[in-house]
Amino acid sequence: MTTPSHAKQAAYVLLLTNDEAGLTGFPGTLLPNGRVLVRDLPFERLRGICPGEIVVIPSIDSDLRVRRVRAIGTRAQRATEDSPTVLAVIRLAHRVADVPLPDSVSTREALDALRERFDGDIGAGLAAAGMSATLVAPDDESAARIRRVECADPLVHVGPLNDLSLCDWLGIFCDD
Repeated sequence: MTTPSHAKQAAYVLLLTNDEAGLTGFPGTLLPNGRVLVRDLPFERLRGICPGEIVVIPSIDSDLRVRRVRAIGTRAQRATEDSPTVLAVIRLAHRVADVPLPDSVSTREALDALRERFDGDIGAGLAAAGMSATLVAPDDESAARIRRVECADPLVHVGPLNDLSLCDWLGIFCDD
């Protein structure tokens, strides 16, 4: 199925955490390789990602429907042991958008340079480089998988953003 040309970017991404504190929404950003970036997520809400879901709301002029997708894993970056918030990179059970790397940063060296320019924040760097997303139309198989997803416990790293690898951020240039 082809994606309408007007489905480009403009989607609103929302992480709905579901835990003892209830259902709470946090805005997110689509990243390449079926990932979502959530900034300033309260640390105590990390455990609510797996029973929650990601909601992708297309632009108002799109003929695509709202998508709901489950998380399958989370990498979080906490500045210090007692930081109240984390930056979370959440892997999705299936792709909801095509998010190619901008041509100007398609190599490991270019991405490393970009990350250095933005103090470790590859998400901000990619946005500045013009990264865009095109939503993909759902298929019946992906809709059926939403109920059968298993999610790994979140992995939390403490330290500067530069400590997150490109594999952690984008699932690329992974050595394993």
